[in-house]
Amino acid sequence: MLNIKELKVKKGDNIILDIDKVYLGENKSIGIWGENGAGKSTLVKCILGIEDYEGVIDINIDKSNVQVIMQSNNYPAYAKVKDVILLILDIKTLDSVMDFIKYIDFETCLEKEIGVLSAGEYQKLNLVLVLSLKPTLLIVDEVTTGLDYSSRNKIIEYIKSYISEFNCGFLIISHYKEELERLTTKTIILDKGHIIDICDSDKISESIGGIMNEAVE
Repeated sequence: MLNIKELKVKKGDNIILDIDKVYLGENKSIGIWGENGAGKSTLVKCILGIEDYEGVIDINIDKSNVQVIMQSNNYPAYAKVKDVILLILDIKTLDSVMDFIKYIDFETCLEKEIGVLSAGEYQKLNLVLVLSLKPTLLIVDEVTTGLDYSSRNKIIEYIKSYISEFNCGFLIISHYKEELERLTTKTIILDKGHIIDICDSDKISESIGGIMNEAVE
């Protein structure tokens, strides 16, 4: 799905990303892992075309309906949740999305104003909106941040089923090893703007274990 060649991102004299080559042509579910400041969000912004970069990025997948959940998604703070859903999805009632809303225990938030939502509730709203639009490529940044274990597990299972049923391309930034193992086939390990490993996601512990040990030492 994702091919990169000689990618560089510079901010003044600082090199934020310096990636020689990535070829993940047959993998449609890809994770990105790294400590804070590793360059994860910058890489995703390059993929989306909203960050200036040098080099080549090719996504060889249907991009006719790309949906993105970044941590900076914003909606009017004073608007009610149900009104935002109706407006963005251009629907008259919530009937078509109510099953998913109930599945993720989000019904009690429908009358709330956006500004009072917790981080976890905000992510649930994002998921209701983007998954209802049936994306061909879904890109998410820390999708289960702020959620309790039960909600995290439900959302992981739902996304996993969605990817399989609709043959959807999927790219996720995550600090959660479990998310990467369950939702992706390959994981890119970033450190200080460089790729230090591309591993099978079920082997991620072996890759990040070394990084974490070095940090402790």
